[in-house]
Amino acid sequence: MAEQESLVYRPEELAKVLGISKVSVHRMNSSGQLPKPVRFGRCVAWQRTAIGAWLEAGCPDRTRWEALVNASKPKNGRG
Repeated sequence: MAEQESLVYRPEELAKVLGISKVSVHRMNSSGQLPKPVRFGRCVAWQRTAIGAWLEAGCPDRTRWEALVNASKPKNGRG
């Protein structure tokens, strides 16, 4: 049986995707340069789909990224 790919990147996985160190991932997160992570207790991770879209958008800082995401959501409260 094939192993299912995770829906999230842990810091070390995101570091490999971005070609940077795990310490740099934590620094970028602390300074608001990455999309907001999801938390599982004390564990931090990033949704793969969000990181893919963030990369396609040119890696904007968190504030701009959240504005872009919110602007693309339907106004009727669905979705």
